[in-house]
Amino acid sequence: LASQMADARYDAVSAEITAGDYLLKASGRVLTFPGYLKVYEDKSAEAEEENGGENNGEEKPEKKMLPPMKDGDPLTYVEALPGQHSTEPPPRYNEASLIKTLQKNGIGRPSTYAPTVSTIINRRYVLLQDRKFYPTELGEKITVMLKEYFPDIVDINFTADIEDSLDEVAEGEKAWVDVVSNFYGPFSEKLAVADKNIAQRPKPELTE
Repeated sequence: LASQMADARYDAVSAEITAGDYLLKASGRVLTFPGYLKVYEDKSAEAEEENGGENNGEEKPEKKMLPPMKDGDPLTYVEALPGQHSTEPPPRYNEASLIKTLQKNGIGRPSTYAPTVSTIINRRYVLLQDRKFYPTELGEKITVMLKEYFPDIVDINFTADIEDSLDEVAEGEKAWVDVVSNFYGPFSEKLAVADKNIAQRPKPELTE
């Protein structure tokens, strides 16, 4: 039945609510046209009523609906529900997920994935513990320095673009001299700046 009826339509809304010295924010959606939900929700309510108000153990999805509001509407305090929501960090990379990410972004080739993993481990940029990668202090410092002096090179699209250009060289569609010149000219300038600035940095001193 739902497939034969119009879709429901919503407006995404957000509200800022002042309460004394506090500013509260809420976001959600407002139903502007019920569509098939008009019938669907009525049928669901009837079925729940026939089962004595039970929903057969199924947990209803949380509705993030906001009532109609306009600027200046007075609000009445009803209840405060304390709670805490913590954003979970993304899972750490392992060998499989790292290679999958490289593939997704067009970085590397099947023959380069294993050497890439070996390189970051052998140079102690990461540690492999419990099959997961953990950045070392050296790896973090190298990353910060590269982002500071070579932001274009550490951009996620750089390697993929260079590899595409090299593929075109192999296929005879581009001249390798042009590809290398376009890269090395800007790179050599940035390398000179980085070499000068890094050399001028004070060396760390041991403290007791």
